Amino acid sequence: MTLLTNWNNEIRFEVADDHFERPMQVRDVRAIVTRAFDQHQRVTVIGAMHSTIEYIVGIGIVISMENMAHVLPVDREGLTITVEGGVTLRQLGAYLRELGL
Repeated sequence: MTLLTNWNNEIRFEVADDHFERPMQVRDVRAIVTRAFDQHQRVTVIGAMHSTIEYIVGIGIVISMENMAHVLPVDREGLTITVEGGVTLRQLGAYLRELGL
């Protein structure tokens, strides 16, 4: 079992290892969702676990975005940045400070 907790350890829940996924790329997410659909299972996506309320997790497949934490193109003129789903606000803020934005 994989134990998941929110940022302050108030919310804790376990997910069976064979139902917990950590994709590396978009194609991995696509494969996981396709498998879940074929098996009639729910999919729950989790990020940095900042929530302070309980939400339905652990039913079906749980996808953690932690390994998809890359900053993609930055459009300085349009003041737009694209990031993957695992980027935390802290990481994004630090990256933007490095760029002077």
